[in-house]
Amino acid sequence: MSFGLGSFPLDATIPGRIVKLKSRGILVDFGTENLAYVPQSELSLAEVQSPEEAVQLNQVREFLVVGNYDREHDYFFTDCTPETLIESDRIYEFVQHRASLERGSFVDREDLIVHTKILNIQPDGILVKVLWFLCSEHSPTISFSIRKLQMRLAWQRIRQLQNEDVTVYSRVISKGQLATVEVEGIRGFVDNIDRRKETLIVGDALLLKIVDIVEDSFSLYDFSRMTQRLRLIQSSTLTKLKKLAVGQIVKGKVRSVKQYGLSIEIDGLDAFLDRSKVNTLVEQPNQLFKVNDYVKAVIAEVILERPKIWLKNCEKLT
Repeated sequence: MSFGLGSFPLDATIPGRIVKLKSRGILVDFGTENLAYVPQSELSLAEVQSPEEAVQLNQVREFLVVGNYDREHDYFFTDCTPETLIESDRIYEFVQHRASLERGSFVDREDLIVHTKILNIQPDGILVKVLWFLCSEHSPTISFSIRKLQMRLAWQRIRQLQNEDVTVYSRVISKGQLATVEVEGIRGFVDNIDRRKETLIVGDALLLKIVDIVEDSFSLYDFSRMTQRLRLIQSSTLTKLKKLAVGQIVKGKVRSVKQYGLSIEIDGLDAFLDRSKVNTLVEQPNQLFKVNDYVKAVIAEVILERPKIWLKNCEKLT
């Protein structure tokens, strides 16, 4: 059972007492006339096979109040402050325009319920998460989740670990193009700039640094849309990267030659030389270089957050 929009404040954390365990979910008493049903999938960040693995009868737990929004967008409103944006009609005009486009017909403003959250304030404007209900199509409702609350807390902890530059310990849980690990219950990918990733196997223990968290990879209110965008790197690899400096001359070995440029291994790290930086007198990189050639080049850019190494002024060593 879900509740009307006015029953609870969206995005609030509220206590509820678990009064019944069912086969695929639980009934929770939030002090209202009706009990709320919370499905098994919303009881834990970890995968559980039954409600009993996540909660106990008569236990009081905290739940996140979640809105079942129709749409959401992150939008940058220029030349405004939070105060002037709220006082203006710009948010409603934006939502009315987007809702009309997506519906294929004009949407009245009175037909919309809009919620917003300021994500970032910059000198030239404000980044806002805009969420809305289209009331004519269905009644807006809310639901409750332990999983989404745990996920929010996990992301907060991960951001703290990143800000404090903490080295985290994790094991490889799967491997494809990238090795997948788990930090605070959140899956992340170990970047493949380090060629040693080719020898990693499932179960390997790694010391890792968090190099990037893509903030818009999930919705604050609807975590079911989240994509795994936590990027990590082996601690020893990050130490190597930090020793590289723009303008530094390095030596390496050509690993692949493509139409768009060269992949060059430098001290076990993959670097890239764009075709435009090869030689203006040749049409294709393979006219000058081939796999296993030894070369020297200049570091053009090092991006720790992605991470990437870009080269220029590459020459073949004899």
